[in-house]
Amino acid sequence: MGVADGTLGRIKYGRGNPTLDVVDRIANYFRIAPWKLIQPENEDANALIGQLANMATPRSRAALEAISKAADDGRLTDDDLLLLQRIAQRFMGADR
Repeated sequence: MGVADGTLGRIKYGRGNPTLDVVDRIANYFRIAPWKLIQPENEDANALIGQLANMATPRSRAALEAISKAADDGRLTDDDLLLLQRIAQRFMGADR
């Protein structure tokens, strides 16, 4: 799949922070949509997303809502993932 064993191990044990390229490579290997690998599967994660959305600007909130709807409808695109990554970086202070 073109991903180092160490990277896969860190992801498996929750110590990794894969790039979009790595997520895409893994998804392609398993022939699934990349968003299925990063979709929150528990209420705690959904609560965190809700908290982040409450801190977002109206423009970012609208983008998050559109991305969420696209994920629910199974039509999430690579552009959606890139936008989501940019919003998340702002929340984490990476753009400062």
